[in-house]
Amino acid sequence: MQQLSQAHLGEAWILAEIVPERKLEKYDSYLPENLLLMGYASQAFDIPATQKWLQQFADTKSGLTQI
Repeated sequence: MQQLSQAHLGEAWILAEIVPERKLEKYDSYLPENLLLMGYASQAFDIPATQKWLQQFADTKSGLTQI
């Protein structure tokens, strides 16, 4: 978990590229692909919060192993 929390997870729009269905909103079908990727990524992924959670989880687990 410690290694994962410190890993570079990439950009959210790159993660969005692997999602097969990115159309969430009513007018998404009219957007060009790059805007659709960016819109989906901003709604679906929060990279900084995920890394923060991973770090907190890793810190909690490492504290338990030192007891």
